[in-house]
Amino acid sequence: MPPMVNVSGKHRRKRRHHGEGTVIKRTDHWRQKPWAAVVRYVDAQGRRREMWLSAASRAEADDLRLAELAKLRKGIVRTEQTVAEYVNVWLGDVEVGPGTWPRYRAHVTERIAPTLGHIAIRLLTPQHVRAAVIRWDGAPATRAGALRLLRAAMKQAVTDRRIEHDPTAGIPYPETVRREAVTLTAAEARHLMATVKGERFAPILVASLGLGVRRGEALGLRTRDIDLTAGTVTIAKGLRYIAPSLRAEGEGPYRLTGTKTGETRVVPLPAFVADALRERLAELEIERRAAKVYAPNDFVFCDRVGNSVPLQSLYAWFKGALVRAELPPIRYHDLRGTCVTLLYEMDVPEAVIMAIIGHRNLETTMLYKGETPKAMSGAAARMNEAIG
Repeated sequence: MPPMVNVSGKHRRKRRHHGEGTVIKRTDHWRQKPWAAVVRYVDAQGRRREMWLSAASRAEADDLRLAELAKLRKGIVRTEQTVAEYVNVWLGDVEVGPGTWPRYRAHVTERIAPTLGHIAIRLLTPQHVRAAVIRWDGAPATRAGALRLLRAAMKQAVTDRRIEHDPTAGIPYPETVRREAVTLTAAEARHLMATVKGERFAPILVASLGLGVRRGEALGLRTRDIDLTAGTVTIAKGLRYIAPSLRAEGEGPYRLTGTKTGETRVVPLPAFVADALRERLAELEIERRAAKVYAPNDFVFCDRVGNSVPLQSLYAWFKGALVRAELPPIRYHDLRGTCVTLLYEMDVPEAVIMAIIGHRNLETTMLYKGETPKAMSGAAARMNEAIG
């Protein structure tokens, strides 16, 4: 008598336990990948979902099933969120300075979103990122900034368990050519200060050269920050331009914020800087008394009614001052490099230069150092004294 066959298969031993997914072959055989791994999961909103992963063979489908189950066991949240959606949400949550925000937003809207924005974050691969970096427009430093932003977002996505691995890991930044530091010599700096002596913006130039402060730090200097008795100045604030979309209601184009590094430093005043600040404070008192209405900003460098000096106005004046002094064109920021270079030539210890400039590491400070022929010749003379 032939054995009885259980047609329904009801009592057949189960090959997989509940929750381990399954592998099936679709009925529409025209598909290039007819096999599918089916895995159930719970999405970020707590809803039950089912994912279908196409494969060319049963073995490939089973590998996909096991890989997805491994991700789920690690707590990876299955999501269809695109790269653009995730990066925009991440950028809204991260703390970014008002001066940095427009640049980050430009990276997202002009580079990341057009090339990678449509891809689901879970499907983003290193190949996608490499191809996008090549296609991005802008200088190498600009493309490196966009990649740095994307990498920060993807690292957060790993932390948020949206993806298992960072698809930007190991992808090198575009090579950038570091701009050689352009600075003034001591004689050129003295000549420039003599050329502009008596002009309204001249004390700002003197402070920038003598203290090595950033332009925003010079314009953000307040009377309470200056101690002429002790011969020091406290660098605690900086004046920043604020994009219209980031301004509070009724706020102007400039905002007094913390320094670039967020740290406060106390810098000793060279005598010529102290003299310039003393004259400016005396002039400031006269302007306050003469003005019918005076803004309570406490700025050292301001217009005649106490309002902040527009950055572009200072920049235009500086360019004109270089022309009048018959000096080569340089950036205002190069005055900071001039301060570093002159301190270096005068054998000021590197740690002290870092403290004055407000850098966190020596490598950054050395990038500001221009040519130092005086220091080089001095070193040669010392070597000659030693063994010559």
